[in-house]
Order: sequence, then structure tokens, then C-alpha cells
Amino acid sequence: MVKPWLTSRRANTDDAFHFALECSDLPRHSSCVSCSCGVISLIRPFCIVNMENCTSFDPSRWNACIKLLCRPLDTLDAVQRPAALVFHYDGRVQNGGHSSHWNSPDASDDELFQALRSIGAHEQAKIFAEGRILKRRNASEEIEELDRRYYRLSPSVQEVLARYFDAYRESFAK
Repeated sequence: MVKPWLTSRRANTDDAFHFALECSDLPRHSSCVSCSCGVISLIRPFCIVNMENCTSFDPSRWNACIKLLCRPLDTLDAVQRPAALVFHYDGRVQNGGHSSHWNSPDASDDELFQALRSIGAHEQAKIFAEGRILKRRNASEEIEELDRRYYRLSPSVQEVLARYFDAYRESFAK
């Protein structure tokens, strides 16, 4: 059962929708966070989509697409896989910054960089490339600043994903 909640990221932001799937609906993944109410929030702080920027996107379709992205990567086709990689990357970064992403055992930087570019997350791809350089230099303070820049990007990964889902409707659930 899909449960929508109305929430906001910070007190000074506009309201946004948060959609979560009950734990029994999804396998556990590294970018999924369990909360005490028994619900998995797919992106922390919440799976936030500014519906004003994604007006063509039905909330139940968004949830179906996200549920698809939580399947094992080897079961996804060539259109779905880049979206899943970006979704999981964004979840890790939202949960703990780029350091959290690089601590993940399933992170393939080259494939992820190509995935970011292929779905249209060009600004996120630039930040990711910059982060790879900073990681090699062990520049933790600079990586934290990079994380702050990432959080302020517009369009967000969720907005880019919504556009990607629309562009490839045949590969994503209705």
C-alpha cells in the first residue's frame, strides 16, 4: 500500500509530497531508510518531489517507478538501470553526503557518471566528477562544501528522474 504524506524539507521551504512504500512492498536497499513507523523512505530526508515542477507526474506513477528502481540492478533494462543508479546515488548522498556514496560497496563511479549524464542530471554529474578529484586528495572539508552545493541544485535528481520517466514511458510502470 502506498502512503502519501505532506511534509516539507525545512521550515522555510514550500510543502512537498513524500511518498513511501511499506516495508513489505520492497526489498531492502542501501539507499532505503527504515523509520520507526514501519515505512521505508526511499530518499532521506524524504523522497521529495516539487509537484509544481512535475505537474504531469501522477503520485501513484512516481511510486511505481521508484519501486521499479529498487529492484536488483541486473533485472533492469538499459533504460531503467541508469535511473536506478542515479536514484541510489542520490539516496546515499542525501543520507550522508558523497562520503556515504563512496563507502558503499556497490558504487561504480564510471558507470554512475555516465548514468548521471544519460538521464540529464548534468549539474549533478559535474559535482560528482569534482568530488572524485577531491576524494583522491582526501579533501573532506571541500567534499562537505560540495555536498552543500549538491543539495541546492535545481533541478533536483527527483525532478530529472520525473522527466526521464516521462521520456521513457514504455520502460517505466504506468
